[in-house]
Amino acid sequence: MYRMKIDLADLARHYGKLGGKVKQAIRSGVLSGAHRCVPILVQSARTASPASPGGFTGAWGGGGAPNYISGFRALRHPLGAMVFNTMPYAGVIERGRRPGTGVSREGQFALATWVKRRMGIADPKKAKGIAFLIARKIKARGLRARFVMGRVFKQMQAAVIDEINEFILEALKTS
Repeated sequence: MYRMKIDLADLARHYGKLGGKVKQAIRSGVLSGAHRCVPILVQSARTASPASPGGFTGAWGGGGAPNYISGFRALRHPLGAMVFNTMPYAGVIERGRRPGTGVSREGQFALATWVKRRMGIADPKKAKGIAFLIARKIKARGLRARFVMGRVFKQMQAAVIDEINEFILEALKTS
């Protein structure tokens, strides 16, 4: 078993050398760490299980949902940084959906677009009809949560902390 002792007075003395640089180093580390989280989330999305048992596994098995996967972003925020997905259905992918709630008009449009792309159906009416049937099935059975972000949260947290530490160490070297 290894033990590490950190003397807080010593740490404060090192941070004192930085002056205003420590705050900037932490902010830069947080943003850099947030950017490191994006590929972690992409990998998590690619390996997530299907939303419904016996469902169309190809959507997640062979590389994931491309629009959802390309929607991950990391941006500066007044409190540091934020990592999120730009797709309107990202919340449903993350937390799932209970049976009994219908699919919105926007959701049915997204399903029809997915049917055209994924199933290679060119006829818009046929794609809309298939999307309607899928929406009806979703209403009846719901969708499983995939916890794309939730299952890699600790990994993302470690990436952010590593980046903060790197930026602070760099700031200490240049002081």
